[in-house]
Amino acid sequence: MREIIIWGGTGHSKTVFDNLGDDRKLVSAVFDNNVNVTESPIRNVPLIHGSQFNEWLSSRDDIKSIGFILAIAGGNGLARKEVGRFLCSQNLTPIDVISEKSIVAHDVISGKGTQLLAGCNVGANAKFGDYCIVNNNANVDHDALIGNYCHIAPGATLTGEIELGENVFIGAGSVILPRIKVGSNVVVGAGSVVTKDIPSDSIVYGNPARIKGEV
Repeated sequence: MREIIIWGGTGHSKTVFDNLGDDRKLVSAVFDNNVNVTESPIRNVPLIHGSQFNEWLSSRDDIKSIGFILAIAGGNGLARKEVGRFLCSQNLTPIDVISEKSIVAHDVISGKGTQLLAGCNVGANAKFGDYCIVNNNANVDHDALIGNYCHIAPGATLTGEIELGENVFIGAGSVILPRIKVGSNVVVGAGSVVTKDIPSDSIVYGNPARIKGEV
């Protein structure tokens, strides 16, 4: 890549930028669709509103040499899906962010746009779909099967043989016990301990975690 853009102008953009290592020098712009985001989160990198993206892109000579990183965190997996699909349709390339400070087993398989951030530990034979985030100091143990657009927040622990559907958010400091299956479109609140399978479209939290609502 000759140039990298970050889509998402809030706190997570700082995190992914910090995890880029030497590639930080390739970041040329931060984009965000939110008009309330008015200042770039990254020093010396301009913030550009999403409505100006096409104009910006038309000024580039080699579009296929531009990579993108989705700094859309929290439980916004479907937003990562839609923005990623749009940017790929414009012939940009999704970039993986694999921190030098992460510990990743040799046989991990990941989809496009994966983020494995500082201090995270990913065990043997773990598999990830597209645009997944394993945030700072999170742990994903052996044989995990993680669907598209999932986010494992800082300090969360997924023990062995976990299965997550698509668009699952695991809150900070949560623990999911071995061989648990979690459906799609699920939010697990921070600090929860998940001891049973969770159906799709659920909001759960507590110790032990219980269903508290629907997504």
